[in-house]
Amino acid sequence: MYSAAGRSLCVCLLVLVSSSLCRAEKEWFALDSNGVWRSFHTEAEWLKLGKEISPQQSAILDRRAAYSLVTYYYFTESEDWQYTDKYVFHANGSLSKLERTFLSSSQRIKRIDTYKLNKLGEIQHVATHEVSVTTGKETSVSPEAPEIPIAKALNQMPFMKGNHEGKP
Repeated sequence: MYSAAGRSLCVCLLVLVSSSLCRAEKEWFALDSNGVWRSFHTEAEWLKLGKEISPQQSAILDRRAAYSLVTYYYFTESEDWQYTDKYVFHANGSLSKLERTFLSSSQRIKRIDTYKLNKLGEIQHVATHEVSVTTGKETSVSPEAPEIPIAKALNQMPFMKGNHEGKP
């Protein structure tokens, strides 16, 4: 059917097309002390700024062809508690899933909540898992956690709303 050279060309084209479709684009963000979001194209630059200013909010945006992943970090100055949000957004930017981890240093409890967007476009709480940081075992004690808004779409993420240096 095809010559050996023709088959090799087809395989090369298939690999090239699939790798370009699957290629991820990563970007790092940090909120500086002036309330300005800064964007970085390398993790090293982002980590360097993190060491210099210890931002209270930072994020990693990992864009793929079919979806985007966002890991969003929110810390307090006192480091008494922190949130780590792991968002999955569909290619159209709408929320698919959120896994929110809240860590209370003073109460020594970690709570993991899972959310999804239901068919009406409302955020639906799916599950909660609370664990003692000391023992690693499940606990019935709920940590006192401040309310942090949940983004229903990628463009609702704070670092996507403007007021930043660099381009998202």
